[in-house]
Amino acid sequence: MSDLWIHSKFNRRLFLALLFSLLASKTKAISKQVNNTRCDWCWIGAVTDRSITIKAKLNNRVKEGTNYIQVFYHTNEDLSLANQAIKKASANFLRDRVATFELTDLVEDTIYYYVIIADGRRYPSQGTLQFKTIKVHQPYSFAIACSSCAGGTISKYVSYGVSNSKVFDLIGKYRYKTARGQDSPLAMFVHMGDLHYRNDFPFLGLRENYLDDY
Repeated sequence: MSDLWIHSKFNRRLFLALLFSLLASKTKAISKQVNNTRCDWCWIGAVTDRSITIKAKLNNRVKEGTNYIQVFYHTNEDLSLANQAIKKASANFLRDRVATFELTDLVEDTIYYYVIIADGRRYPSQGTLQFKTIKVHQPYSFAIACSSCAGGTISKYVSYGVSNSKVFDLIGKYRYKTARGQDSPLAMFVHMGDLHYRNDFPFLGLRENYLDDY
């Protein structure tokens, strides 16, 4: 009887130890995933005089209602936490590792600076991104860019439908002077087709490393 009691007690302790170990491992895995969330890239669109939509691609799946994915934005380029005037907004939608922000409190014909904050990680890590709202009910100057096909170069001598063309970097960095003397980005970029190619054949020297960028 004594041996049976000891054996039973040992089994219960072993079971509880294994159960707590599994729960702790699962919690640790979830915590690790949450703590490692970052923004890999973002796009903007649907720009009006008062609003804009921002799409941020995340490296982890996050559940609807999670509020640690935010965008910081302001007309001042200083978006550090020391600047108490910056505006913060949580994602309106979270789906398939993409966070959607809809900013609706903007001023027309104004340049805004913004960064994405994902679990305390800032994107971009250095500097800021920017957009400009449009002007309404009166004429004004603006610039747009158009491009088709994402083909770039694989090496110095070979060009074959990859998605790392330097022209996109040049388009993204383009600035022009407004009538107020401000450096303004493009009002719109129109991509006319072939956003990226799936050419990943290392044995032929075709290595596609830019799919997530586009």
